[in-house]
Amino acid sequence: MSVPAPTEIESLVRRVVLGAAAVAADHGAEPEARRNHAGLCYSLSHHVVADEMVCAEVVRAAIASVDDHRVVRNLLEAVVSMAPDQGRLVPPIRRLCEVAFDRGHDETLLVSLTWFARVARDGRDGDVPVEWFSAVGRVSSRRIPYLLREWVRRFSAGHPGLRALIREHEGCLLAKAMNTETVRAIHAAQPTVSGWLALVRDQEMAGEPLGLSFGDARAEAVDSLREARDGAADDAARERLSSWLAELEQS
Repeated sequence: MSVPAPTEIESLVRRVVLGAAAVAADHGAEPEARRNHAGLCYSLSHHVVADEMVCAEVVRAAIASVDDHRVVRNLLEAVVSMAPDQGRLVPPIRRLCEVAFDRGHDETLLVSLTWFARVARDGRDGDVPVEWFSAVGRVSSRRIPYLLREWVRRFSAGHPGLRALIREHEGCLLAKAMNTETVRAIHAAQPTVSGWLALVRDQEMAGEPLGLSFGDARAEAVDSLREARDGAADDAARERLSSWLAELEQS
């Protein structure tokens, strides 16, 4: 038995990836089969030489699979892994977001918007409809922090839709572990009681001045800081919050 050449194996893997993506997008297939094939597509994507044609086909499959966020997640992970230039994925993934929103698939929109933030290269890409964040707000709160982290890392927390999302879900968004820089960026754009409590728990902020500017959200910052201070669980936290309040009122 002859040993296949590496090029033959690469060609076979590409065909399997394309076939798996096609099954994942087939609405006539069983849901479990679609998800399994999307997972296969992702698993094999790490062994595919970067190829724009394959990426384009997998993105099309993702758009066709908008009804199942699990399928879309695996297909997007696959396409990002295979992309020669991730920046070129911005328009098709934005299109996926549009389709998910238009058809009311909020969980798919959340997945797609998270990957959109990961591949974006230009800050102007972050100019998306406010309604997208409103739709995302209807999804299970535990998944939203991942979008928040990616969005702030790539853009900022200043988008009005994102600020509304933070206000609505403040209790869970900052419960996930985030680095100090990300928490400060989120809090500066949209101050909340949960944001103050996250900062006061952060050891990197121990003994440090606040050093944040809240712009047009200053009144919200003061009010929420007072509420956080009054409800603080221990004297040390209350003292630190009080010092930040004094700093903020004097600025």
